[in-house]
Amino acid sequence: MQSVEERKAKQRAYYHANKDKYKAYQQTEKGRLVEKLKEANRWQKRKHTAKYKCRRALREAINAGKITRGTCHCGEIGDAHHDDYDKPFEVVWLCKKHHREEHKKNKEPV
Repeated sequence: MQSVEERKAKQRAYYHANKDKYKAYQQTEKGRLVEKLKEANRWQKRKHTAKYKCRRALREAINAGKITRGTCHCGEIGDAHHDDYDKPFEVVWLCKKHHREEHKKNKEPV
């Protein structure tokens, strides 16, 4: 398995070898839309830093095999729902439908 540094070095090398393709893509309408979405995501990440750190910690624990994904009370595979972002590993596993309902109940955006 590649380390993070190796993967990033490989991505940088690929980017530098294909700069012309990236620049041409960015000139298209779809490319400009992708760039706008990336900027919006960066803004959200700065605004909600604790949320992103919490989600990342959980994702890394799942990938490392320390935590296994659970199921919703309805039996479907669940997404992690955090009641408190200061406790990244205390989650409730909810399917997409019930997760949306939980956020509507709390009046908090997903």
